[in-house]
Amino acid sequence: MIEEYIANNQFQDALDLLNDMDDEMTRYQRLVCLYGLGEYQMAKAEGMLAKAKASNTYYDVVSIYVATLKELEEFEEAINIMVEELSMPYIPYEYEAIFNAAHDELLLAKREANEGMERHNNAFSLDDMENILMKDLPNEDLLYMAIEQMEGINIRRLLPAIRNFLKDENKPSFAKSLLIELMIDQEIDEEMTLVKKGIEYGINPSYAPLVLNQEVGGTILNLLSEGIEDDNPSLYSLCEQFLNFYLYLVYPKYIDDYDYRPIAAAIHYHIASMQYIDIELDDIEYLYNCDKEEILEKLNEIKVAFLGKKGELTSVLKSMKDVAPEERPMVGQMVNEAREKLESCLEEKKTAFMKKLREEQIKSETIDVTLPATKPMVGHRHPNTIALEEVERIFIGMGYEVVEGPEVEFDYYNFEALNIPANHPAKDEQDTFYVSSDAHSNIVLRTQTSSIQVHEMEKGKLPIRMIAPGRAFRSDEVDATHSPSFHQIEGLVIDKNITFADLKGTLAVFAKEIFGEDTKVKFRPHHFPFTEPSAEMDVSCFKCGGSGCRFCKGEGWIEILGCGMVHPHVLEMSGIDPDEYTGFAFGVGLERIALLKYEIDDMRLLYENDIRFLKQF
Repeated sequence: MIEEYIANNQFQDALDLLNDMDDEMTRYQRLVCLYGLGEYQMAKAEGMLAKAKASNTYYDVVSIYVATLKELEEFEEAINIMVEELSMPYIPYEYEAIFNAAHDELLLAKREANEGMERHNNAFSLDDMENILMKDLPNEDLLYMAIEQMEGINIRRLLPAIRNFLKDENKPSFAKSLLIELMIDQEIDEEMTLVKKGIEYGINPSYAPLVLNQEVGGTILNLLSEGIEDDNPSLYSLCEQFLNFYLYLVYPKYIDDYDYRPIAAAIHYHIASMQYIDIELDDIEYLYNCDKEEILEKLNEIKVAFLGKKGELTSVLKSMKDVAPEERPMVGQMVNEAREKLESCLEEKKTAFMKKLREEQIKSETIDVTLPATKPMVGHRHPNTIALEEVERIFIGMGYEVVEGPEVEFDYYNFEALNIPANHPAKDEQDTFYVSSDAHSNIVLRTQTSSIQVHEMEKGKLPIRMIAPGRAFRSDEVDATHSPSFHQIEGLVIDKNITFADLKGTLAVFAKEIFGEDTKVKFRPHHFPFTEPSAEMDVSCFKCGGSGCRFCKGEGWIEILGCGMVHPHVLEMSGIDPDEYTGFAFGVGLERIALLKYEIDDMRLLYENDIRFLKQF
């Protein structure tokens, strides 16, 4: 009844039933009701109590408590809570994205609340700026707001965060140039490492050239002026603006004398195309005295700058979450139309380029039909395949069976039979893919391969020693550590007299086999609905031997998997007598094994099918 009232937003009716009750779930539900009724002061008091005593509902309580503080405009406290939670060595993946988004929204709300203040009353504190710079995937709106504010302060306290930002390949190139420009202005005399497009530069801001290098920019601008300004001043102005953007993007890449003319030609050709000005390639080639191949190369760089993974339009699409819901269709349509026009125009010009180049190449070349055929390329095994075969070898050697099951699963096997109740957050549409796009549907794409374990237990063939590798699906954003489609390996043992000591011994052998004989393990208490007691297992860092390094973030230990003794209720639901049989279960992400074993820092590399990456294995 209470759950039904809350689901239907009948918060007062639910609250009336909750007032005389006091347990963890009641406190959480009471907090939900008070927040839903807009009683934020009362919700704050309830949230403080619920947060202090919460266990299973802890992360849900924190989410609503922080939302309450936001409504009360107590931004500093709310931001501190988010920073504290995100700094924890472990946080459930489904809450990590929620907390990151909440942190960014709080910073924006704090800034908006301070908009009427003088510049010296900073909307962002130094700690806020540091957190923005240190985020793995920063909100670009926040990032550029913070950089703008840095212009009026001494940034020396932020230098550790700036150093890390400059070295991170995934951070925006344009923002890196802005930070260097700030350090040049403040005469920061320190050697730093800058990484852009996979290239590493050594740079000292005190001696570095200005981002808008007068010699380079002036030379290219003079070429554009000679070719455009007299005939079309507005086109020249657009080209000048684009040139400045390009120089920020590639800084501090050295542009030599041979690059000046093709860069000017490519900018002229690109901007003219965007303005629907018809101009022939031969005219551009003649005007700037450079080859078609050079122009084509620079045009490709321009296309990547705007339409690539880190391009300007991609950044706009990433920020769609910040657009008001009623405006998203219109904004999305505008962005997509712009992308289609750009791609169409660039592709049309590129095709014309390539056609002429092929014609000229055919005229200048002959084919020797007597030459031997090229040797076919031999493929390489995928790192996931190598890791899976290694894991299967280890457990088959210990007497385990490899079992597979359906990827499209009933809700019962994916959740209920594993002791996950109907109101659990994992069943929400933001975490689970429902086949019918209905949260009440009983058919899902499995979120874990544990469902295979339930099928095996229901067969009643005991004892059981099995591993269940396979794909699983969760509604995650694609980033360096998450994917909506990934692989899990779940293990299960059911027999008489199975103890936690058996679990520890099995996993210790597994860790030594996969990471080396000197590997040590430790277990930390945790909570999983389908096991009791539950634990997470850490392994000693195989890179530094436990002394602390970049790979283990200085801790000497790396989290590897979750495990525990099978919950008696799970055994009962599958028709197994928990008084006679006991068992243990564990689960590990296959990608996690591959990333750790081969020291890969970005999971996306496993799925991009880049032959340069795959041929290393």
